[in-house]
Amino acid sequence: MTNRRTRRVEWTGSLCLAFAAAVSLPATVLVVGPILGRSNAIALHWVLVAVSYVVWSAPTIRKSIGAGAFVLLSGAGLLAAIGGGPGAPGTGWLIAVAVLVGLCRSVILQHVDPVRGWIAESVIGVGASLLAAFLAGTSIVAAMAAIWGFWLVQSLHALLPGLRMRGCAEGSVDPFERAMARLTGLLDDA
Repeated sequence: MTNRRTRRVEWTGSLCLAFAAAVSLPATVLVVGPILGRSNAIALHWVLVAVSYVVWSAPTIRKSIGAGAFVLLSGAGLLAAIGGGPGAPGTGWLIAVAVLVGLCRSVILQHVDPVRGWIAESVIGVGASLLAAFLAGTSIVAAMAAIWGFWLVQSLHALLPGLRMRGCAEGSVDPFERAMARLTGLLDDA
């Protein structure tokens, strides 16, 4: 029997992750900031939270490793290429993180119609990036608010109808259980 999460568990877990991401930012800046600089430490925190999000939302350990590695390597590449920029993370950085999470969620973790997934990821990604850009500022509190707002909007993905993770949706049943139900149905009809 597989371990399945309900939409409510996914949503509340995402909300808790958004809160944890926001409140842990000062620790990341204190620990990594002197080495990388404040803006790069904030950008690194964004990448680590994105990795945490996709690892948490993956239905299996194997998928979580693949999804986490994809986001970590891609995020590290983005960090090396464009960095955190001066001050608060720019809109380009926010969109890049949204694209990384959306690609990972739609391509690696989900079983959904590609057009429906693309539309959902676009709306959520743009909405999350706009809210984060609106909340962002030069202070650490503004950066925390931006992170919280971004992941708050990303958590809405769990509530969208018609989108489900492979292996964890209500309609996803173990092949043995499916065969057993079919056999039971045939015997009941006979």
